[in-house]
Amino acid sequence: LEKLIYFKFKPSLSSLSVTSVKQELLELLVKGGMNSLTLGVETFDNEVQKRVGKIVTAKKLSECFELAFGMGMKSIKLYLMLGLPGAESDEENLIIEEVTNLHKLAQTQKPGSRITISLNPFIPKIATLFKRERFMGEKSFRRKMGVIRKKCAKIGVKVKSESHRDSLIQYLLSCGDESMSTIIEMLALKKNFSEIRNTLPDDLESYMSSSIEKVDKLILR
Repeated sequence: LEKLIYFKFKPSLSSLSVTSVKQELLELLVKGGMNSLTLGVETFDNEVQKRVGKIVTAKKLSECFELAFGMGMKSIKLYLMLGLPGAESDEENLIIEEVTNLHKLAQTQKPGSRITISLNPFIPKIATLFKRERFMGEKSFRRKMGVIRKKCAKIGVKVKSESHRDSLIQYLLSCGDESMSTIIEMLALKKNFSEIRNTLPDDLESYMSSSIEKVDKLILR
């Protein structure tokens, strides 16, 4: 990284883990012209963090914010998920509480700084420990997103998200069996979502459970 900056290349990082953010790294990034940072946090829930194996304490995150804004960063984006395994039904309240605290910290450290949240539903993936976890329904996702957007807008924090439909398609393609070839074909033909949804059974959860079992058998052959 130091050599790239020396040769006038501008660094661009998709995201960093909170634990990887050190003063030396930030100095190089700022020197290279970066003024924004993206952090993969996933969840603020300590128990869920332990379950998914990605522990980020509130103290560590606060220290990261203080360091980043103190070194010259102007904005920080946080990647978060809804519906992670073990998440509470009212997880949106914890997100709002923690984001509010971080916003206050950011404004104290660097007035005028910005925080953005990228918030999407957890997507189970085949060949992982969480392949059989439930994919969040659209109604629940929309309700929680509505609450979070409203509260965050009041403090000037922007919330971004991909559509639940796009996430659902990712889930289907990730955990589905050979029948998903129909969906791939429909996507290639640019069919609308309602047409794609009509090809799926009403009890999507049972259908996907069966698909995952079939794919598992193929993997374990």
